[in-house]
Amino acid sequence: MFKHGSKNTCEGEGYGNIFSDRRIIVLIRGLPGSGKSTLAETFAYRDGQADIFEADQFFHRPDGTYVFEQDRIKMAHEDCQRRVEDRLNSDDYRMLLKVANTFTQNWEMKPYFELAAKHKCKIHVITCEGDYENVHGVPEEKVQQMRERWEPLRLEIVYDALADGESGGENYLKVSEKEDE
Repeated sequence: MFKHGSKNTCEGEGYGNIFSDRRIIVLIRGLPGSGKSTLAETFAYRDGQADIFEADQFFHRPDGTYVFEQDRIKMAHEDCQRRVEDRLNSDDYRMLLKVANTFTQNWEMKPYFELAAKHKCKIHVITCEGDYENVHGVPEEKVQQMRERWEPLRLEIVYDALADGESGGENYLKVSEKEDE
């Protein structure tokens, strides 16, 4: 089952849509085996764009084998973020970037929200809740640890009118974390 908790951000009243409808980041989050990669591949097939970004791609060797190295996980996520930013820096005006990672906590998604604000594109978050084969063989105790630290989405991009006036139109979007309700 996919929970389409899609989050449209920064379409505030009175401002219209300040983002380009043609540049979109979709964060696909979920525990191992929830269907993240499958959903990203389905989107890629349907939109004809192969722009899928996963930290796991860092661990694929040239011969196609997957070798996970826990001590390099931070490097893998930094590489994923860099590849997304490189794509956003391209001249393409139309793109649907699919980023499929576990994203168990808000701080893990925040760099992508910051990229969306910086590049003035929309961001959506989809949570996958399927129960499929765990293709990377993540041990059940690790999956349980991820389940226990899972946080609901609390990030949003907000329009800062003061910054807009002071900066001449630059840096008027910022990432904010909503308080628990």
